[in-house]
Amino acid sequence: MGNLNIFEEETKLNEALNDGTCYQIHEYILHNLYGFKDFQNMNFTMDFEYGRTPNLQEDSEKLFSKFTKKLIRTLDIKLVESKDVCNICNHDFDKHQLRGEINEEIGYPTKGWMICPEENCKCFRTWSHQTEN
Repeated sequence: MGNLNIFEEETKLNEALNDGTCYQIHEYILHNLYGFKDFQNMNFTMDFEYGRTPNLQEDSEKLFSKFTKKLIRTLDIKLVESKDVCNICNHDFDKHQLRGEINEEIGYPTKGWMICPEENCKCFRTWSHQTEN
């Protein structure tokens, strides 16, 4: 299942990617959907774009096509031969930046988001890891 979120301005989207707002949106939607049994075993992806919300059928179809192509790249890791290249944005994966919120109980992040540092790139992923308690 895919979810597309649109910010009106590119600068607002960039701020939201960097400061964790996109991550908070992702977490909110994910946790609310996973409360329903039908969604618990479903793959889930979320994308963030900027621009005006389409109000014409043709514009909606173009946006849907762009989102679908990106979704296919995200879900089909085999499309990218090199493990050093991000399958979402095709930039150097090693340069992607991990961000997260400190887990107060253990003193370091256990989940968060990853963004690409390339200018104008809107690549967004989430990450998490289990800790021994």
